[in-house]
Amino acid sequence: MFKLSNQINFTSNNGEPISVAGACNEVATVDGEIASFQDQGDELMGAMSIDYLNGQKIIFDIDEDKEIRPLDGWEEELLDIEFNNINSEGLKENVVGIDSSALNVAETESGSVYAVKAAASFLINNKRKYYRLGPFIAYIGPNNIGRIRGIVGARLPAYMMVADKQIAMGFLRSYMEAMTIGRAARTLGKGIVMVDGALKSPSFGPSSAALAQVMNRWKENIKFMGISKTTHLRPIRPFYSALARLDGMKYADITEMINSISHGEYGRKYLVKFADDGFVFRVDLPYGLEPDLTFASLKRSEVMSNGYPESLKIAHLLSIFSNAELMGVRGKVASRASKVLFGEDIRRVLLGSLHIR
Repeated sequence: MFKLSNQINFTSNNGEPISVAGACNEVATVDGEIASFQDQGDELMGAMSIDYLNGQKIIFDIDEDKEIRPLDGWEEELLDIEFNNINSEGLKENVVGIDSSALNVAETESGSVYAVKAAASFLINNKRKYYRLGPFIAYIGPNNIGRIRGIVGARLPAYMMVADKQIAMGFLRSYMEAMTIGRAARTLGKGIVMVDGALKSPSFGPSSAALAQVMNRWKENIKFMGISKTTHLRPIRPFYSALARLDGMKYADITEMINSISHGEYGRKYLVKFADDGFVFRVDLPYGLEPDLTFASLKRSEVMSNGYPESLKIAHLLSIFSNAELMGVRGKVASRASKVLFGEDIRRVLLGSLHIR
């Protein structure tokens, strides 16, 4: 029999279990530091004891890339927030949904190769059409980051672009989406443009391609909105549950709450339920748009699935890389390389084929 706990144990040479502090005693040599570290370690483990879970409800979220919501929601004490009905009948308008994706395709000695694409799905006069941009192949490394920075501007974090793949892919996606938004707005002329995710411009890039500037150019005829399926901001999760339990189509303004915990945001932020039995989504609107009329117009103009716009769903599916596209990208990249090297998965070699997190 054995018992699980949050106590970390080591084993000494003679097989006897020893504590964290005991393990430190075997390697630490400076007088006074051992006892201090032992006390701190014991205090820290006590502060993180799973005894604090007693009486709490939990849900096992085993996939870090997904957000799992309890079926019955969370029951927490909420701040004073007003839930409003969507009362307006709204306007019948043309709509478009936009999404993008980026992949790290290959590595060189000093840089990385990426592929990026975007898609737009239109519903114009009740007829569906779409277009895709890309895939485009981009190389970012020390030998061209200076030229990229010269085009983009001094705010570009050149070193981080080369060192951090996530920053590089975020940069590529933001540019691709900005180009797609402008093109979609010209095609639409007047109506609603939806972007997957928050209306949040990156902290770098030329002002001509900044999301706020693109939207400001078309603000007279286009209603822009960013719709997020999930959130990683823990303080607002209980409000999702509270709104989901209410009947009818409703929304709540959470702008001040979001701005207090997140930077670089643009416009006003809302939680919205577009269908009585649908999910709750975060929706961002540019400043000046009336929320009740905007939400009602989208509901009247768009086909909804579980309260989620069909145009965004189609745009997401079209923006995903197919196996054929990925093979084509790799072939193009390989044709420019002097040699294609074979690689190996270090974790798989060392730890075996079992899926170990």
